[in-house]
Amino acid sequence: MRSSLLTAKINDFTAELTDRHYRWPNRKYVPFVIDALAAKNPEKRIAITMVPGWHGSTYVHPHEVIKRDGDDREYLLADNPNVRLGEYLCRETLEEWKTEVARYCCLSSRLRVAIGAPFAATILRKIGLDTFGFHFVGGTSSGKTLCLRVAGSVPGFNSEAGPTSWDGTHTGFEQLALGTNDNLMSMDDIDAIEGDAKKKAEFVKLSVFKLSKNQQRIRAGQYARAHSVNSDHRNIILSSGEDVLIDGRRVRGQDVRMIHMPACISDFQDIFDADNASSVVGKTVGEREVFVSNFEHRTLKFQGVAQLAFLDRLINDSNADK
Repeated sequence: MRSSLLTAKINDFTAELTDRHYRWPNRKYVPFVIDALAAKNPEKRIAITMVPGWHGSTYVHPHEVIKRDGDDREYLLADNPNVRLGEYLCRETLEEWKTEVARYCCLSSRLRVAIGAPFAATILRKIGLDTFGFHFVGGTSSGKTLCLRVAGSVPGFNSEAGPTSWDGTHTGFEQLALGTNDNLMSMDDIDAIEGDAKKKAEFVKLSVFKLSKNQQRIRAGQYARAHSVNSDHRNIILSSGEDVLIDGRRVRGQDVRMIHMPACISDFQDIFDADNASSVVGKTVGEREVFVSNFEHRTLKFQGVAQLAFLDRLINDSNADK
């Protein structure tokens, strides 16, 4: 509840609480109740937010509030139906994640980009960068979805269902951006969008262009009050698909906000382009597909701990902002 409702907008305050089923006393006492609330100076202050991410120097994470040593303020992440919160799963240990997931990223330049994205996403706000993303383009078995799953293992966004599909609405994407604020936002398979290749590309570019403004669309007051959350957001979007989004003959502002990353970059037309990749991933297409399948399984089993450890060190490093 905003403090201004206790002084300048008393009618709005009484209406709001009445709608929430608060039973007011006799009407003649209502002004005295509100005056008493307005005059009260609480000893304990709790910051309530409906979106995760940065709040000053504190990072509100669904599992814990990460703040500087000695900070005794309290923060509460409240549920809101208009915020689609990420999975934020925490499984196994940091050392196991390093061994079972992170170390294999040296086999692919694309995996190194993917695994770096969720760490970088947490500092976009601090360095003043807007939302942007990477679009992995390649064939069905090239490993582009693996890039999204490896990235998702950092904040813990991997579910059995897989990354969120592009088959959605702009409002739905806004709600997801809020629920993954100051973090990664994964969108898989642009083929799920209805229409030809041109329509799919235009839909994705327009979605990214709107998200890159870091603000929700302007809506009518009554609708906004009931169906939106007034908060900005910062995200790095990872996307995948078999089609390119940019027409090389014409590049506009929204095009460059989604950086294309070809996934078919090895002799096997997949993402594993390191010199020693074949000795680990496999020397046949079949062997490499088995490796990818097992790798995807490990991203489900080991996830969510790396970003928590990173944020804890970031926040308690006095030289980090500098």
